[in-house]
Amino acid sequence: MPPITVMLGNLISNLIHHNLIYMDNITLTVNLFAMNIFGRQTIFTDQDIQNP
Repeated sequence: MPPITVMLGNLISNLIHHNLIYMDNITLTVNLFAMNIFGRQTIFTDQDIQNP
């Protein structure tokens, strides 16, 4: 498990990276949670978000 500071940094950078207009809070939370816990890309890519 990475240190909490690393997880928070990842969370913040991903909040900034993604265009939040296309994501509701639940989707965003699930994506960031899954990425931080499992160490993989977000479930939805930028392409999916911009072209629903």
